[in-house]
Amino acid sequence: MKSILLPIFLLLSLSLFAQTYDQKFGKISMAEMEMKICPIDSSAEAVVLFDIGETRMVYNETIQDFQLEYTRQFRIKILSEKGINSGNFEISFYRNKINQPNASRFKGLGLALPEGVHPGNAQEKLSIFKGLTYNLVNGKIEKYKIEKENILTENKDINYIVQKISFPKVEKGSVVECKYSIVSDFMFNMQPWTFQKSIPVLLSRYDTYLFDYYKYNIHISGCEPVREENSTPLNKYFTFAWLESEQLGNRRLGYIRYNYFENKKSYIAKNIPALKINSLVDNVNNYATKIDFEFQYLLIPRLIHEDNYSSWESLNKRLLENDDFGNQLNDGEYKMTDLSKVIEGVDKPEDKIARIRSFIFNRIRWNGKYGIFTDKGVKLAYSEGSGNVAEINLNLVIAFKQAGLNAVPIILSTRSHGGVFEWNKNLDRFNYVIAGVKIDDKIFFSDAANLRQEFLGILPLECLNGLAFIVDAKQSDQINLYPEFVSKKSSFATFSIDKKLTIAGKVSTTYKDYYATQLMESINGNDGLKLKKEEIGNLFKNSNVDSLNVEFDKNNLPEAKESYSVLINATSISPDETISITPAQWLGFKISSFEKNDRKYPVNFIFPREESFVIKITLPDGYKVDELPSSVNYSLPEGTGKYIYNCQVVGNELVLISKLVIPKVEYSSNEYPALKIFVDEIIKKQCEKIVLKKI
Repeated sequence: MKSILLPIFLLLSLSLFAQTYDQKFGKISMAEMEMKICPIDSSAEAVVLFDIGETRMVYNETIQDFQLEYTRQFRIKILSEKGINSGNFEISFYRNKINQPNASRFKGLGLALPEGVHPGNAQEKLSIFKGLTYNLVNGKIEKYKIEKENILTENKDINYIVQKISFPKVEKGSVVECKYSIVSDFMFNMQPWTFQKSIPVLLSRYDTYLFDYYKYNIHISGCEPVREENSTPLNKYFTFAWLESEQLGNRRLGYIRYNYFENKKSYIAKNIPALKINSLVDNVNNYATKIDFEFQYLLIPRLIHEDNYSSWESLNKRLLENDDFGNQLNDGEYKMTDLSKVIEGVDKPEDKIARIRSFIFNRIRWNGKYGIFTDKGVKLAYSEGSGNVAEINLNLVIAFKQAGLNAVPIILSTRSHGGVFEWNKNLDRFNYVIAGVKIDDKIFFSDAANLRQEFLGILPLECLNGLAFIVDAKQSDQINLYPEFVSKKSSFATFSIDKKLTIAGKVSTTYKDYYATQLMESINGNDGLKLKKEEIGNLFKNSNVDSLNVEFDKNNLPEAKESYSVLINATSISPDETISITPAQWLGFKISSFEKNDRKYPVNFIFPREESFVIKITLPDGYKVDELPSSVNYSLPEGTGKYIYNCQVVGNELVLISKLVIPKVEYSSNEYPALKIFVDEIIKKQCEKIVLKKI
């Protein structure tokens, strides 16, 4: 019999992988401390040994209401210096800025609650918190507690407070562990659970204990498998008490006992790979394997019936009735007296939009805060000259309306905040407000908060994030913010090669629509042009870039023109007296190659695009073209992409013509294999050399 010898590190990793770790807080084994590599990913900088959570519904007799109790415990092994920050995490606490189920729970019941019961004081609070770092010191396990100085509390936005927590004395080889519980009065805001992290996870488990009176839409997303387990429902009860009046004016305590079933369900995932950041992705966290809970309704016979919290119509109604959103738009006494001068003599709606946007932008400066609700209100923001994004753009909607335009607010989620999906209509998915103006059958977008968003109908790139929602009493609707039109970038360049084999050239580029926005955002700030010059210099190796000029055409927005001259230092000549150049790389398409043959996430180009260039190179005296790349015409299936490359000699000039068309924003994982071949061929073609030979 042949014996098979496995490497020691592999035997060790398999042994550790087979081991079940004690999940009792503080029970750390020597095997965990001595772990050197992750058993499912030898390149991992850290690994989650386990991440266990649960949410229970409990009836609190003191406040006569239901609460959610969420508990989480996780343990992470740090495997390298780069993995030291892997244990840092955040805890978010929701605070009520809009009427939600709990805030109106007893409204209309006609019952007086017992003394001391205040159901409207909704909150989330930490009930348990403990965290430790474990280090192996001289063969012994030393423990270090998380102290107050390791916790930073800040306001994330109007609805959330965040505690940022770092573990003390973390080093390569450390194990970090934390356990905490949150008690929440917001039954609609059931905690989601993310199985997949930026580092591998060996075990992730989430248990829910839900009443049959509450109904949630449950959505599991992502690419990794999640196993579901159901347990036998338990029969429980709660007692609802109230004060009621008798005939002689006396009051007595009444009560009703309600029976219910508690349903336990477990969601389990094992050996989950790290969530890798891919090129050309909108937000990688959109594709993590996770579970979300969307509150649908509450039905307790003879007591409470709350419905329709998970529809777009309900979302629209709640926003319109909210003091920090819809009611900000309905104050008939709020008049912008200085607005009339801004639009005096202007009849064309598009011109009004541009002028009013500029007026609000210059009147109210953005304080850098996101959110869909106002903080101090539109009036105060207008008078003080600063406000959050909601205060600025709700003021913009008001100004449009007072100018006679059909304006509506639109709520969205920025790309860095994550996507909005049809199955998830929770308000916390949105973090930004823009204004929309309806003209005939078209809607023009406008944003007065963004520093450089000056183009009519063109949004900041951060706002191009798919699904958004129009808030309107007459016709609310979903809307997709991905542009349908193609933005264009075109370059024309002339180059000449002198006797010293130095290449001198002039380049001019026209940017339109979102390419112009992209250019504007890239040169924002004092060092913008300097950085742009460095970027151009990197395209032409061993070169000097001069006379860089960028102009935005105020009469033809959104359009910009860029021009510069470039001097590429002496090109080397081979022993056989040939010169090799790759001019397509100078102005070619900056598309990153896709490393893997398959992909789990969509490819997102932000906006549909067309890039083209024409390059003319005057041949040096005494040289002729010896090798010339072949011309090609590539296409993706169903017209979803096109690439043309043509290279020819005309007289004493070498002429290159190229055009790439990407007519879609997003390509699915099913379209990825063809897209990868398409991109690989483009990159290969742009790297092909043109060889000039001495006559």
